[in-house]
Amino acid sequence: MTEFTNNQILISALPNWQDVQFEKISSKYKTVVLIQYVFIILIFLIILFGVFWLNDDPWNITYQIILLVGLGFLSFLLILSLFSIRFWGYALREQDVLYRSGIFSKSVKIIPFKQIQHVDIKEGAVSRLFNLSSIELHTAGAGEGLNIPGIAVDKIASMQEYISQKISHKTLN
Repeated sequence: MTEFTNNQILISALPNWQDVQFEKISSKYKTVVLIQYVFIILIFLIILFGVFWLNDDPWNITYQIILLVGLGFLSFLLILSLFSIRFWGYALREQDVLYRSGIFSKSVKIIPFKQIQHVDIKEGAVSRLFNLSSIELHTAGAGEGLNIPGIAVDKIASMQEYISQKISHKTLN
């Protein structure tokens, strides 16, 4: 029979995730986001102009306000998204994956390999044009997984292989 122990762990002795060197999301991902927002803005404009021309008074002040507020809001979201990509990053360590994001509310998500069930690689139509993919980590239980976008295709295969090996060894150990 093993003896029960419950030794104290000093917080100062724990590893510090702030010391990790994060890989940045590819700079080409900004172009992907820009193209996606341009498509959204075009759809918004097509719908709005369709509504404009179906009315008797298409340039009513109400429609102009809707147009300006809608375009302003979408433009704000675009600028915010493009700016926030600068702060996104990811890192692989021996026991976990880290993902950093956020501008105003910064967060670091740490997913231990023992919680990962499987790994998916996603390629959107626009991302594929720029040789970028996303890696999606599905976790056990009701916890949310992790999606890391904007990774170069040549890096993503080795990442998937490394993570897959780590999660396949967890069942053997």
